Amino acid sequence: MFRYYEQASRLLGSGERVTIEQFALDLRRFILQVREATCGQDKARQAAFKVHLVAHSMGGLIARCYLQNICRYGAPTAHENAELELSYKGDNPHYVEKLFTYGTPIMAWISWE
Repeated sequence: MFRYYEQASRLLGSGERVTIEQFALDLRRFILQVREATCGQDKARQAAFKVHLVAHSMGGLIARCYLQNICRYGAPTAHENAELELSYKGDNPHYVEKLFTYGTPIMAWISWE
């Protein structure tokens, strides 16, 4: 379970505000950790790996930002792209089979600005 809000909590995290884009990058990290834990180094299993995302409220915005921005445009820095197996080319695998959101606000676009 990816609980993005813990990072911003004063009790469980740093207590600092975090952007949706940063949460989306953290979601990518989490998905890669799940892939590693379930597939190990098996290349065939890694290639077939998919997740089902279920997101509520702001979690749906994070999932959309992940799919619409991170997987399309990569991360802001070359270091993060390397760490997260991303590129700026827009052909990044997202590893999402299905996305279900509920109680998620409608936003036309989430940008890096």
